[in-house]
Amino acid sequence: MLLANKEADMTVLDNLNFVAFKPLNNNPVAVRRRKLVAKIEEQLLLASDSDYAPTKTKWVTDSDGNQTKVEVSKRVKKWWAKTGDGKVNLVVRYGSC
Repeated sequence: MLLANKEADMTVLDNLNFVAFKPLNNNPVAVRRRKLVAKIEEQLLLASDSDYAPTKTKWVTDSDGNQTKVEVSKRVKKWWAKTGDGKVNLVVRYGSC
């Protein structure tokens, strides 16, 4: 029974065509656009939800030399300001700002 399943798996593998992986939209302009869109979405979440706290994972080494992954809050500068009438003004800061 086990031998029959192994033979069936091998016939399926023999019928596959393997090709090189080509990532979609890997040009630098598309990558920068995706990063900018992600940052704008994060700013919109910060502006709409006061309890939103973005986090990132970080490796921390203790006194014994053991490394563990810890989730820490991420420092995010505000790109927006609320006006007196309740509207939100968003200023895009891109680069080293």
